[in-house]
Amino acid sequence: MANTRIQLHSSGTSTNQPSLGVLANGEIAINFADGIIYYKTDANALGEIKTTTPSGLDTEIQFNDGGDFGANSGLTFTKGTGTLAVGTSLTVNSVDIPGRLDSAYGHANAAFTAANNAGGEVVDDTTPQLGGNLDLNGNDIQLDGTAAFIDFLSGFENIRIRNTNTSGSGNFINIESVGAVQLRHWTGSGTENMLIANGDGSVDIYYNNSKKLETTSSGIQTTGTLNINGAYAFPTTDGSANQILKTDGNGALTFADESGGTPFTFNEYTGTGNNSDTTFALGFTPNSDLTCIVTLDGIVQPDSAYNISGSNITFTATPEQDVNIRVLSMASAATLVQVGDGTVFANSFAQSANTHIEEIGIRMSIAMG
Repeated sequence: MANTRIQLHSSGTSTNQPSLGVLANGEIAINFADGIIYYKTDANALGEIKTTTPSGLDTEIQFNDGGDFGANSGLTFTKGTGTLAVGTSLTVNSVDIPGRLDSAYGHANAAFTAANNAGGEVVDDTTPQLGGNLDLNGNDIQLDGTAAFIDFLSGFENIRIRNTNTSGSGNFINIESVGAVQLRHWTGSGTENMLIANGDGSVDIYYNNSKKLETTSSGIQTTGTLNINGAYAFPTTDGSANQILKTDGNGALTFADESGGTPFTFNEYTGTGNNSDTTFALGFTPNSDLTCIVTLDGIVQPDSAYNISGSNITFTATPEQDVNIRVLSMASAATLVQVGDGTVFANSFAQSANTHIEEIGIRMSIAMG
């Protein structure tokens, strides 16, 4: 049996790459000079796998160095101790961390020395006082514990927490003695209101120093356009009596007169049978038989059981003594269409059809099947 040899696309020339027309999906090519395996991706692009060995010495962290593995003795990780070691320089968001630590240590040591020279420890003084402004030199005041408070005792009319930049503008929170909390922007020549929360009162929100929303005892009050999710905006003035809100389909709501027909109105007749009369005066003139629902003791009658002419109804059979007669007529300017027999079935009605009919005092039973 002859030996079968599998021949791969290969090259010993550095930087040589196979063309996409040479490779089929599933095939690979090797550049053994660069240590790179090439393949065709499902996006018809050239993919590659580098077989370059790690750079540097043991424990040195690998990083991308111009497309190759790189390492530096100033950045190491020791697996056994879980120690990450960084050289003398560490920068986070353009901040020199070792420099900041050295500065903080120097200030802390100076404060300790000054307090010690003053005749005691800072922690031993329960009423420390400053002889001037407190300069944090870019550091923070941290309050630890389950509850921490900064109390401003009597003598302060207004309390401000302010951030100003070199141009003299910035934001500040102003807490007034009258019970309002204000968030303002200082422009350098004046203030612009952003939010004002009044004690036992309204909360006001501003846009460019103009109040746009205010809470009230009954809800909220807006100034300007009320826009919902960027989809549509309510009008800023009221319409006329009986007008409705109407959209133009492009996000604008306006008050307009209702169109497309008038709503339904109902006329009703009630009476009792006397086992003698077949004709009864309704007191109103229905549009047609189609607009009426006629019941005897709550049972809906077919239109073959009566005839309506003008303002009178005449029953085919004489209503019995004391039977309850009810005629409900719907009046509308809309055109009524008579549906032919066998064109509407029980499953054509919504589940709540009987419920809506019962709301006007009539029970309808729909035969299923």
